[in-house]
This record gives sequence, C-alpha cells and structure tokens, in this order.
Amino acid sequence: MKLPRWALKINGYVKCPNCRNYTYPGNYCEQCGYQMSKPQLDKQQLVDSLDRKILGDYLLPIVVSIITAAIISVVIILAIG
Repeated sequence: MKLPRWALKINGYVKCPNCRNYTYPGNYCEQCGYQMSKPQLDKQQLVDSLDRKILGDYLLPIVVSIITAAIISVVIILAIG
C-alpha cells in the first residue's frame, strides 16, 4: 500500500508479522498468504482507539454546535444592534 503508516493504522489495517505489509485484518495476509491470527490491541492502541471514538462521536458534535450557536448569536446581535 502507498498510504502513510498513520493513515493505515487509523483505517484499521494491521501489519503482517511475516512480510511486514499493511493489510486488512482478516484470516490471511493479502500479500504473502500468511495465516493471521486475530489482531490483539495493546493498552496504548486501545486507549488511542477509545480517544478517537470519544472525540469523533461525542465531543466534536458538541463543539461544532456550540460554535454554531455562538456565531448565530453574534450575527443576531449585529443585525439588531
């Protein structure tokens, strides 16, 4: 794959222990045919995935709605004032 390592990790790809190619997690490596076991996340990977999940699903929409409400309030105040 020609994508950067961080993009592959974010999209759920795993590194084959045999050929070191990044591949979609499944039963076999797409490059060399190595039989892959189910990928185990270490503690840091688990924390990172939970952080991305929390930021993307909960905090980002709240921040966007607060910023939108603030912009609308400023526009209304400027229109009235």
